[in-house]
Amino acid sequence: MEMLTKQDVTEPVLLIRIPKLFKPAMTEEALCEATRGVWKVNPYRAKNAQYALCIANNSVQEVYVIERWNPADPSNYKTRNDLTTAKCAGRWEFIGQVAPVEIRSKYVNKSTPNMFKKGEAFPISYINI
Repeated sequence: MEMLTKQDVTEPVLLIRIPKLFKPAMTEEALCEATRGVWKVNPYRAKNAQYALCIANNSVQEVYVIERWNPADPSNYKTRNDLTTAKCAGRWEFIGQVAPVEIRSKYVNKSTPNMFKKGEAFPISYINI
C-alpha cells in the first residue's frame, strides 16, 4: 500500500480518525455518518477545509467534499445509535458528499501511519488550513 505524507496533500483537508466506529463491512452511509460528525472543531478554522479524509486501520477509507458545518444534531443520523443531545452539545458536523473520483483516487487506500504524531489522541488534524 502506498504511503501518504503531509507533503502529498495539496488541498485544505481535515484528517478524521474513526477507529472505534469503523467496521470493515459498514455501508457507505454508515461510513459517511461516522466521518462527518460529531466533532470538537474550531468552526472558523474547519470551514476552510475543502475535504475530509476518513482514516481507519491506518489508511484513508474515503474522501468527502465538505459543503458546510453545522452544530451537531443527533437526529441527523440514521446509522448511529451512540449519539445523544448531550453528547452533541458544543460539537460540530459537516454536510457533504463523496469527493470526485480524481480526488478519491489521490487519497483512498493510501497508508497513513505518519499523518498523526505518536500518542496523539485528538482524532482530527488540519492540513493546509
